[in-house]
Amino acid sequence: AHSLADPEFAALALEQLERAGLPPSVLCFEVREALAVSRRRETEAFVAALTAAGCTVVLDNCGTGFGALGELPPLAVSELKIDGSFVRRIETDPVAESIVASLAHAARALGVRTAAQHVESAAVAERLRALGIDYGQGYHLGRPMPLAEQLAELGDRRAESVA
Repeated sequence: AHSLADPEFAALALEQLERAGLPPSVLCFEVREALAVSRRRETEAFVAALTAAGCTVVLDNCGTGFGALGELPPLAVSELKIDGSFVRRIETDPVAESIVASLAHAARALGVRTAAQHVESAAVAERLRALGIDYGQGYHLGRPMPLAEQLAELGDRRAESVA
């Protein structure tokens, strides 16, 4: 909320990236759906500035308020991240599954990617794939780890793929 309220924040973030010698494509910002709805004008300016520079902007916790769905086209986000409260119940609650399917359908119509939070089992991951969800987050897919370990693991994978 504080970042959106500061009209200079997007420029500051991009300046810091340039100073670090990093391309904007490595930076991903997440904006909560409820905040995007309550601060629409600030969110539009924030998203426009960052996406124009090449950053990724994700609308987080999608589905919790349903208010942002009608506001999505002007936001021009790169991805919708579906709230885990629906994903957790996808196997047992037809309404939760319907909400996830609807969000996936809306994202496809807008030409944006989808991610699901709280993917905790192979069955949930498979169901999400069947619904057309692009990415997942959760313990079934991987545990959180320190950045240094993650970078080392990525380096090992790159070395294996070259060999």
